[in-house]
Amino acid sequence: MGSFSGYMQYIQGELGKSWCKGAEKDADATVCGLSSSGEPQGIHDYGNRWIGILGKDAVMLKNIAQAAKIICNSVDTWAANLQVDEGAGRWGQSRCKSEELGIQGRTAPKSSCDWRAKQALWYLNQGLTELRPDKPEQRSLMVCMDIVSIILGIFGNARKGKDEYEYKQKNLCQAVYEAFSEWGGEEVATSLMDFWFPANTGGIILGRKSMPQETGHGGTWRNALYIRPRGITSIQCSLRQPGPPRTYSTSCYWTKDSSGCENYNDEQWTAAEEWKLASKVVSENELSELIQRHEDQSSRLPPSSSSSGWRLLVQAIGAEEYFIQVVAGTVGGLESDMSSNKKEFQRVLPRFMISGKNQPQRCKNTAPLLSHAWEGLNHKLAPDQKRKQRR
Repeated sequence: MGSFSGYMQYIQGELGKSWCKGAEKDADATVCGLSSSGEPQGIHDYGNRWIGILGKDAVMLKNIAQAAKIICNSVDTWAANLQVDEGAGRWGQSRCKSEELGIQGRTAPKSSCDWRAKQALWYLNQGLTELRPDKPEQRSLMVCMDIVSIILGIFGNARKGKDEYEYKQKNLCQAVYEAFSEWGGEEVATSLMDFWFPANTGGIILGRKSMPQETGHGGTWRNALYIRPRGITSIQCSLRQPGPPRTYSTSCYWTKDSSGCENYNDEQWTAAEEWKLASKVVSENELSELIQRHEDQSSRLPPSSSSSGWRLLVQAIGAEEYFIQVVAGTVGGLESDMSSNKKEFQRVLPRFMISGKNQPQRCKNTAPLLSHAWEGLNHKLAPDQKRKQRR
């Protein structure tokens, strides 16, 4: 299993931090604004960082943050469902099919994905409307949302040039690379391009392992990055100069429904023209409908991930990273233990608290954190207990 959320932590915590130590950076438009002391961001706030991530010149849909959050969650689950090809020392295919990713992806009830896979953390933040960078698992999600918003913004603002689609007079692969570089530095940009749009036949790179691209060069994310009809959803990039800085050219373009990567001269679709003709309000309304449909579908996930008891515990401690590590198996507990039966929660939680005292340094705060959760849970359950006593 791969950890995409762990990769995002690496992007922000190791590569990003070293870059942020240099000259003063714009916190609103770079990874530097996503430190543990960064500002909370409302998903539905019109002035949130994701709407302004590319600056004032880019036209961004007002619900871009909601779309980016869903896309990131699906990629996190995709990575958590990767199988390791032990013989080759690389990733095999993911149990998640490409059509299950993104805002049109299937999350329930017949998805081939395990949406509660051990390495998939972000689905716990599904209902949050404000994200806080002081919470590690929310911070890594915000990092991903920055990255996805950059990609979606460039694709959505693409214009037809003389020989290719362009963004700010750059071919789209070069534009995405330079935007990544402005957001997090050269090392970050190189790493992100090798994951999203690898310019080699070795495939996507995640956690020092590569995997072949399922649908052809550059096409892995053509479903995941879909937010409007017939728009560009992925690109095939070729590396002209290894750099640093790198120089890219764009070979062809993917859409969600294309049978392959299409050349600039293809007459079947023109994303730039559609963007000009379709009003921004219409695009936002269409995206809102897709988001609502996805959220309605997500609400039908199996009880073990959406039970009232599970939500109660998550709310009690704010979905902290340490708690998630414990529940996911750090001390041997399983999510199946967390049934919706409140009495069962009272039985299971003390076991985690006791085990947490003997955890390694990274989980040192588990015991007091769970103690806080225990108090919060007891407080929330008190009315039920009193009703039972009166009976």
